Amino acid sequence: MKKLMVALVVTVVAVGLGAWLTPASAWTVTVSGTSECVNGQAVVHWSVKNSEANSTMNITSSNNPAVPVGTTVAGGQTGQFDQNVDGPGTYTLDVAASWEGSAETSDPGPVSVEVPGDCEPEEPPVTEPPTPEPPTTPPAEPPSTPPAVEPPVGTPHVPNTGV
Repeated sequence: MKKLMVALVVTVVAVGLGAWLTPASAWTVTVSGTSECVNGQAVVHWSVKNSEANSTMNITSSNNPAVPVGTTVAGGQTGQFDQNVDGPGTYTLDVAASWEGSAETSDPGPVSVEVPGDCEPEEPPVTEPPTPEPPTTPPAEPPSTPPAVEPPVGTPHVPNTGV
């Protein structure tokens, strides 16, 4: 019985040390952003990545309407969010998240994206109307009988009377 008790204590201590020495799970949300000009409209593309493969992430706070509070991102996935902006400037996303079934939370701090001022509507290209092609039908056959010849206009016609 004493051996069993010692074995049990060693097992409990080993399991406890193993849990204590194991690195903590990285319950993190990763935020990034880029900007581009799309048909004359400045757009910021936000990415919000869930680090946990087996747990849905819930956005618990956000300073930007492009990523509303209550948004969920499936385990191991990245949510993509687009924000149309009025013009040049610095745009920021600051979110916090929690995970279903866990007390863990993450707030990576604000991420900023600079939108340049050169986003102008594109002018439509000027195109010339197409040049009409000549007809491809062959010319008509000439008539088989020559046309009647009329006397020239202005020439008097004197009948031959035989006198």
